[in-house]
Amino acid sequence: SYTVMMNDTIALLDRLRPGPVDVVGYSDGGILALMLAVRRPDLVRRLVVSGANISPDGLTAKELAELRAAVARARGKSDPTLADRLNALWLHAPTPDEINPALLAGVHKPVLVMSGDRDAITLEHTLAIYRALPQGELCILPGTGHGTFGARPAWVNPIILEFLGRA
Repeated sequence: SYTVMMNDTIALLDRLRPGPVDVVGYSDGGILALMLAVRRPDLVRRLVVSGANISPDGLTAKELAELRAAVARARGKSDPTLADRLNALWLHAPTPDEINPALLAGVHKPVLVMSGDRDAITLEHTLAIYRALPQGELCILPGTGHGTFGARPAWVNPIILEFLGRA
């Protein structure tokens, strides 16, 4: 679950004690970064999230249909694969208890919300995340799908570095 992954991240940061960190998260990593900032703001200085969603409803209709089909195919398997487990996670999580706009409204850290204009996450959902964050900034990359970091490094890297480098 996202909660288990977040708790593991918290345990690691508590053990290492690096002080507040900058977190850059893509897709599931973006979800975890937002959850971390909600629950342990003392561990976070700034966040960059790309392709994050706060509920399965944030996925495009095409993505949701593909996930439903994949989960249906995997039903009844005696030994589900990692892909089967991830598909089930993505279809049912994150849950409102894990992350929601009201929780995001309590994040008083700078957050750069990024997305491709052809992302697997709907633009409306990305905008809802951005609007919920008191110190949110928005960057929509044209001609770009879900893989913003890998697809557009010449654009993304300078934007992220400038954001993280601010005083």
